[in-house]
This record gives sequence, C-alpha cells and structure tokens, in this order.
Amino acid sequence: MPLAPFSTLKVGGPARFLVTPSSVDQLKTLQRACAEFEINTHIVSGGSNTLFSDQGFNGVVIKLASTFNFVEGMDSGSELTVGAATSFARVTKIATDRGWAHAVGWSGIPGLIGGAVAMNAGTRMGEIKDAVKAVYGVLGGNDVVFNREDIDFGYRHTSLPHNLIIWQVTLTYDKEYCQPVHNLQNKLFEYRRQRKATQPTINSLGSFFRNPYPNYAAQLIENCNLKGLKYKGAQISPLHANFIVNNGGASANDILHIASVAKRAVLDKFGIALIPEVRMVGTFHEPSILF
Repeated sequence: MPLAPFSTLKVGGPARFLVTPSSVDQLKTLQRACAEFEINTHIVSGGSNTLFSDQGFNGVVIKLASTFNFVEGMDSGSELTVGAATSFARVTKIATDRGWAHAVGWSGIPGLIGGAVAMNAGTRMGEIKDAVKAVYGVLGGNDVVFNREDIDFGYRHTSLPHNLIIWQVTLTYDKEYCQPVHNLQNKLFEYRRQRKATQPTINSLGSFFRNPYPNYAAQLIENCNLKGLKYKGAQISPLHANFIVNNGGASANDILHIASVAKRAVLDKFGIALIPEVRMVGTFHEPSILF
C-alpha cells in the first residue's frame, strides 16, 4: 500500500502493512501482536507533518478508522471529548465559537486532533496544550490515561511516549479567559487572510524546520536568497521560505535534498543549525545533515 496518499506532501513509498482499527480493543490487540512479533509500527494522523521515505515503511502503519472521528460534550461550554481521528479544523471552529481565545492560534493548521496533541500543534497565538485536560491512549497493549499535569508540553513536542496510540482527548477551557465570539471571529478573519497571502496551499507539510527563536527559519532561509529555489519537483515556496512544496512528481529524496541545501546555507551564513519539525518515517540514506 503506497503511503503518498496519506501525506499532505503526496510522497512516500509502500507500507508493508496498513491497518485501520475501529475500536480500542482492536488497538490493544494490534499493539500486543506487533510487540510479540517485533514488528515496527507507525501511527499516521492527518499526514500533514510526516515525510515518508521513498522506500516506504517496513512495518505496520496504523490509521484510525472513522469510528474515532467524534465530538462529545457539544451541550457544554467548557469541555469537549474528542476522538483522535477528528479534524483539527472542526475542533478549532467549535472552540472559537465558544470563545476559547487560544484556539485562534490553531486556525489553518491541517491534520487530526490526535496528531495535533502529540506534537503540541499551534502558533504564537495559542497551542493545543492550552486546552488539554486528559489524553486517552493505548500503550503496551493496555489502556492508559495521561492527565494534563502528567504531560510536559514544549515547542512542537510533548513528553508523551512515542509509541502511545492516542484515541481520545478531553479538552477544557477556563471561562475566565474566554472572549466574545465576535472578537475572535474578527481575529480569525484577519489571521486567515494573512496566512492565505503568505503560505502555500498546494502540497506541503507545513513548516519544515522549527523556528530557532528569537530567529525564524523562514527569514533565515530567505536571507540566504533561497526563496523559490527548485530541485526537480520540489521547491522552497516563493510565498514562505519554511515551506517546501511538491510541484508534481517530487520524491522524498528531492524534498530532503532541497531541505539540506537550506539547512547548510543557514548554518554556513549564520551558524544556526535548523532542526526539522516534520517527522521522518522509513529509511533515509541522504542527506544526513538533516538528522
């Protein structure tokens, strides 16, 4: 089964197995079986932050079925229970309609809520950590629950175990920090307008590198005169230098090549080593500079 259709970048070789469990019991059975037979696993969410190698993945790729796409608690203003396969955009709309101010920072971020929580998705205007109350998952073939105080959230990172399969999250928000909905809608309109003008809408993984604050990866790459650089089907976006797009027919190696050019240029000119924000899944031989 080719993995390219499961990536927003539309690249990636075949997976040895692709499984779509539809219940928590199936998740537990699957995880135990893979552990028993020493088979590698990878959980794919919305595919917006994952670069699959051209060689694919020699293991089991897990894609949660639609039964994990749900939102409960619609009658409550302060708490939501959300399935991991639920669109992050849908959750964002519900949250902003309730006046959750930090949810403005979630706007425009693709993918599903499970992946969003695992990587603490968001922007300077707000991250998903601002609303996480509890994370429900499967680990070692068993049910586990991580409460907010159990989790360390960082920049595009959490302390959750890498092999945890998230299937549900509880989100909550202190009403003290809510804002009038019309105020948030105005902020959303302006924010989306800016994103549309400055970020590509074609095949990409979103931001490729983490921002090395107080610097910004896009500005560093642009200052190396690399904005718009092309290599085969890959290109550093002419709109946003921290986005690498697939103009058609690009391979994972093409994406890595152009990313390595950007990283080397920034390192040579500014002495700053950019770190990929995207997850790289499968076997990659070159360029090793990215790892």
